[in-house]
Amino acid sequence: MRLPIPTYIKPVFGLSLILMGGLTASIAMAKTETAPVTARALVKAGDEIVLSAPMSRPIKSAPFRAGEKVRKGQVLIRFDCRRLNADLDAREATIETLKLRHQSEEELARYGASGTYEVAVALSELNEARAEAKALRTHLQDCVIRAPFHAAVQSRSVAPFETPAIGAPLYSLIRADTHEISVIVSARLSQSLSVGDRLSFRSDVANDRADLIPIEITRMAPSIDPVSQTLEIFARPIGPSKLRPGTSGLAIFPDPAAD
Repeated sequence: MRLPIPTYIKPVFGLSLILMGGLTASIAMAKTETAPVTARALVKAGDEIVLSAPMSRPIKSAPFRAGEKVRKGQVLIRFDCRRLNADLDAREATIETLKLRHQSEEELARYGASGTYEVAVALSELNEARAEAKALRTHLQDCVIRAPFHAAVQSRSVAPFETPAIGAPLYSLIRADTHEISVIVSARLSQSLSVGDRLSFRSDVANDRADLIPIEITRMAPSIDPVSQTLEIFARPIGPSKLRPGTSGLAIFPDPAAD
């Protein structure tokens, strides 16, 4: 004979079923909602050059300062080259005099009043003066230093009226749109990465997912660090961005299961 279950026990069984169902759902949710794979990243300056002084002369103007942007061809440094210009004028006047002398020696040689030696010496002196004038013109081209490309001024080491030594640094420039993002990944993760893969970058000052910047891997280090077993990869933003060198953040890798 089967005894009936008391009514006060039935709700307990129902509550147990509800609790077991909730636990099962929580476990399933934990399995599906996995944390994304991330790695520390740092924005580094791309092409950075230092312009050096090609001559030791007073600086007439140096209009740009650190933080300012320059366009290709804009004048960064203008030296005071008045003396060089005067030397060129004097050399060109000497050339005209030597031309007349050479023509005179040739004319005298046709009439036998001068020899070939005199004509050769006059021509040699004329060619020497022409070479010196050419050197002065080339030197005068260094009196104005222009920006070789669109860039941002990292630093300026001189000021107007200073006279830098030859080879002294003048400007440090960072080429526009060449910033790279350095990411350190584990050796295991690097096996699944290749050039052209896309991921996301979120700076440490970002607030939400709307601040994610899409980036693309451009190159990878040739070897793995034997001590830390990590590999450095480099990426660049896809499209324009306002990232500045020195910005740190997280590189967020896509979930392989989503592929």
